[in-house]
Amino acid sequence: MIAHAQNDSVDPFMKLFSEYEDKELMYWHIQKSFKTAVKFSSLKIIEFIIEDLKLDLTHECFKDLGHITIFGAQEAEMEDDDLGMEVNRQVLRYLALGYGRSGIDCVNS
Repeated sequence: MIAHAQNDSVDPFMKLFSEYEDKELMYWHIQKSFKTAVKFSSLKIIEFIIEDLKLDLTHECFKDLGHITIFGAQEAEMEDDDLGMEVNRQVLRYLALGYGRSGIDCVNS
């Protein structure tokens, strides 16, 4: 699953997820895959995990993702990388959606 998240291969990722019966044990794989997807800006995987799986990002294992994404956005801006800036904006939008109103402060802490 992590390799699919890195490559933004959403169909094989969804297939693996749907075939595995113990969804509670799958949480570790989902959170590791989500972190990998954020690291590699895999928007399809991020969208699937946030919108379809409704992953709650208020868990402590997700606390630094906002900082990492903001840093990436700053780097893209310094390099005048328009595509990089837009991808990081999209990732930040999904992170805000996943954190929800109550968890959005963790991006600033």
